[in-house]
Amino acid sequence: MKSKRNVIAAALMGAMLLSVPVAASAASTAIAVESKPIVMEFDGKKLALPSGQVAFMYQSKVYIPLRFASYALQKQVGYDATTKTVTVKEPTSSEKVALKEYLANAAASGDMSSSAVAKVKLVPTAVKLVFDGVEKKLPTGQQAYNVNGSIYVPVRFISEAVGTTVLWDAKTGTVSGESKAYRESQSSGGTSSGTSGSTNGNAGTGGSTSGSGSTGGTGSGGNGGGVTTPSYDSITSGAYSRLDTLRTSCKNNLTDIGFSYLAASTAEQKTALVTQAHNAISSCKAQFESILSDTESQLKAGGYSTDVLNDYRSTFNAEMEAGQQLVDQYMK
Repeated sequence: MKSKRNVIAAALMGAMLLSVPVAASAASTAIAVESKPIVMEFDGKKLALPSGQVAFMYQSKVYIPLRFASYALQKQVGYDATTKTVTVKEPTSSEKVALKEYLANAAASGDMSSSAVAKVKLVPTAVKLVFDGVEKKLPTGQQAYNVNGSIYVPVRFISEAVGTTVLWDAKTGTVSGESKAYRESQSSGGTSSGTSGSTNGNAGTGGSTSGSGSTGGTGSGGNGGGVTTPSYDSITSGAYSRLDTLRTSCKNNLTDIGFSYLAASTAEQKTALVTQAHNAISSCKAQFESILSDTESQLKAGGYSTDVLNDYRSTFNAEMEAGQQLVDQYMK
């Protein structure tokens, strides 16, 4: 019975697929630690951890979320619940678009440290880690941990696994790293694009000295005043932020319903919770369509392509279908 309950809980936790969902072993013992207010700086930009995620130190090692670190290094992350395997690999062209928006959104509030100090519960987790097709094992004595549904691993392990340098500066409390693409652009003189974008932005809107070439360059610098048209990046970044918030909300709601279902003692209570789960999924779909409709209107008004909406819809539909199947399978 306990193993079935764990499977159900894990399935519901993974319904929205926002973070890497794993079921903790029944024999695992939670470890209490405190988070650390750590600065995250990747590819020369300070990034903010997603809401609900933290950084912490345990046994003299700094841990950060594997998914966040991989995204920051421009890698795509996947999870196979059947084999409990996390895969980190090069993104496809459509995934690169989503990653770009994710990083733009994270950079918008990246001038703040990861979070204030808070209590964190670590659950040791057995998971297979595959980077670019090669399994990487944590060094002897080190462990992956599940914190609120996300996998955390030591900073040094991430550095070695992805083949780049990710550093921890204890004096400044900063974790920093550079993606392969960023290093290549630096070595080939690619920094000029960012400078160019900033200069073009100054012609009309003041630009941003820390903006990328695409962000600064798409400003309406030549307008010389008046109403400016939002850039493609600002529209899609705003949409991604809203979708990310929706995804988190839907995931948390379904998780709460799932655990309530596990605690339900009567058939009537369980039936009501099943209905509640289906209604929650329907609500998530309706909110998603509203966000996409708004974004489509903004893109068309600016004369931009709406192709990115197909990527949003494809990803969302796959996640919602997975969530619906899990509810149908386990909440009977």
